[in-house]
Amino acid sequence: NLTATTAADKAPEPMTAERARAIGANELGMVLVLEYHKITKPEDQNAPEPDYCRSALHFKQDIELLKSEGYYPITVKELATGNIAIPAGKSPVVLTFDDSSPGQYRVLEDGSIDPECAVGILQAAAKDGTWPMKASFFVLLDVTPPDNILFGQPDLQQEKMRNLVKWGCEVGSHTYTHLNFQKSTSDVIRKELALSKQKIEQLVGGDYQVYTLCVPYGAYPEDVSILRSGEHEGVSYAYKAALEVAGGPSYSPFSTQFDPMRILRIEVQHDALKRAVDNLK
Repeated sequence: NLTATTAADKAPEPMTAERARAIGANELGMVLVLEYHKITKPEDQNAPEPDYCRSALHFKQDIELLKSEGYYPITVKELATGNIAIPAGKSPVVLTFDDSSPGQYRVLEDGSIDPECAVGILQAAAKDGTWPMKASFFVLLDVTPPDNILFGQPDLQQEKMRNLVKWGCEVGSHTYTHLNFQKSTSDVIRKELALSKQKIEQLVGGDYQVYTLCVPYGAYPEDVSILRSGEHEGVSYAYKAALEVAGGPSYSPFSTQFDPMRILRIEVQHDALKRAVDNLK
């Protein structure tokens, strides 16, 4: 997998193909892009996990495994641009979260972040300074159940979005309504892509720009160019990276096989992460 091998005490610099070769990194190595949906708190943490679910306990164990194997988190945008600024000797990993369900980011009644939600677990992992608070969240804006609209808790939606970006995470589009592109017209696709990007950027504020799209169901339209750029009623959009729903480890951004509009992912369920880590050793 993609690693750097210079002295560990040097400050990380943006990775380029030239720099990777100069320091002996494997710039063509495969990259783990991990896919999570619901983070749950079942009464029996050892019970089999339903589809699209990962228990809080198992998610904590996932982070511990990645840390112990020398992985270091980056965002999808950083992967797609080749800006892999990680410490020497580490391997990049991308944590992605689809559907903005409550277990990904939950605030308790006392105003603290639930330590059993994904954000709380990521914050705890970052406390020792060896693992940054980096992940990519792909949010929904108008769906049923409404709990999947921006992590639930309507009064806290804007605060959550701004916090994620402030902490170093990426917030990307998952369309407005979890749209199936293969069952939609071009006009509807453009509308959802434009309004999703516009709404996210309004909520985050500042100069934040949505870079990445997560394709619902992995159902790409026949004409992929419609995902890259378009316009709806004067609102334009431009996505420069897009995620598949599966496919295995991603190609390096320095590989000729890397397609930023079809970035492969691994859904983390059961022992999928352990197998993927072992396969890349």
